[in-house]
Amino acid sequence: MSHQTGIIANEELREAFASSKDGSVRVIKISIDKEELVFAESASPMDNWIDDIL
Repeated sequence: MSHQTGIIANEELREAFASSKDGSVRVIKISIDKEELVFAESASPMDNWIDDIL
């Protein structure tokens, strides 16, 4: 069984997700700070998916 925690994303994180839709971002790191999901960092694609994660 699952339920929502009430922790929401801040505006900076929502903007990071919105800007990642064009494929310019490979991964977004998210942290929790004061009961809020916050943008920590992101990485752009360097090569193909397999090479980027290895």
